[in-house]
Amino acid sequence: MEPTTHPFDREDVMAYLDGELTAERAAATAVHLEQCAECRALAASLRSLTSQLPQWEVEMIPATVEQNVIRAAKQMAAQAVPVLVPAPAPVRRPIRWLLWGSAVSAAALLLFVLSIPTLHRSHEAAGERVQQATKLSAPAPSTPPAAGPTTAANEYRARSMESKNMAVNRDAVTAGAAAKKTAAQSQSSDTRQPEPMIIRHASLAMLTKEFEAARASLENLVKAHQGYFGQLNVGAPANAGRTLAATVRVPAAQLDGVLVELRKLGKVEQENQTADDVTRQYVDLVARLSNARETEKRLVEILRERTGRVSDVLEVEQEIARTRQQIEQMDAERKNLDSEVRYASIDLRITEEYKQSLETPTPSLGTRLNNAAVGGLRDASDLVVGLILWLLGAVPTLLVLALLMAWPVVSLVRWIRRRLATIPVAAH
Repeated sequence: MEPTTHPFDREDVMAYLDGELTAERAAATAVHLEQCAECRALAASLRSLTSQLPQWEVEMIPATVEQNVIRAAKQMAAQAVPVLVPAPAPVRRPIRWLLWGSAVSAAALLLFVLSIPTLHRSHEAAGERVQQATKLSAPAPSTPPAAGPTTAANEYRARSMESKNMAVNRDAVTAGAAAKKTAAQSQSSDTRQPEPMIIRHASLAMLTKEFEAARASLENLVKAHQGYFGQLNVGAPANAGRTLAATVRVPAAQLDGVLVELRKLGKVEQENQTADDVTRQYVDLVARLSNARETEKRLVEILRERTGRVSDVLEVEQEIARTRQQIEQMDAERKNLDSEVRYASIDLRITEEYKQSLETPTPSLGTRLNNAAVGGLRDASDLVVGLILWLLGAVPTLLVLALLMAWPVVSLVRWIRRRLATIPVAAH
């Protein structure tokens, strides 16, 4: 049967006889069998063959053949060379290792970033503890025993040194008591009839039509009253009046007269005056300063007249240096209070009345083009500088992240390559 003359082959006829074809295919095969004599003959032969199959009998295999086959199999098994079959490689799971590696890397980076401030604080705390321990544990320099021929001489010298140290300590205590007594006396004498110490301060905001005349009058007024400008700022903003902000220092006794003359420079919009009494603070500062100076004198006398161990001398010198520092600080504070009391301060603000002009000056076309070009170049340069600064700040972090993620990425790429290599290529 040729496929060109018969639309069905032998297998289709056998499937039709066995009932394995679909309904449409079986109907088409039945129609063809009615029309084709050759196919009907083939179907008839196949039916007869199927009916004869149950009648066939299979003969028994001779015993000699079975024995020969078993003997040949044993000989082949004895002569066969054992072939080592490699054990299957363990299946790697790169996805799991990739996830674990990424999680560990992220956790390590987070712990490193969070531990930087803690490490810095612990380092500072350790440094402070080391300094304190060094100060506490530093042994005092002891005086070596004098070399002598007998033990009695050494004991005598040790007793003499102890007596000198006790004398130095008694002198120090006596000096402290004397200094306190002197300070108390000076404080009592100073606080009997203290002069009032008043710090005066005023603020004034004014509006004027003649700005230049008001400024000139202000400068002449300050010079006439023997004052000075602590600060002076003049501004001329666009579409607004000019302003003058100044801090004027004048003698406290002349403050009222200066304020009267300042009010004549324009219209007063706001005025404020304050007075702070610092008498008690000044008296206490002077008493503490006198006490410190007396203490310094007594310490210098002790250091000059008495001699003892090196450690005692160093302690006296350190106490003198500390007292001198306190004296300088208190003296500077006293001078500052004196200056604040002797010179009153005035915060002055003068604003010019602004009259809007009908003609608004506009820049020329060339000026506007120049301003636009300069602004564009400035923006471009700022962009480039900002990009460079960002790269310099981000490159170390990016390098650390790249090093941490290098192994997971390489493992993922290798796994993808192995998977692609195992996929069979479809034949064209």
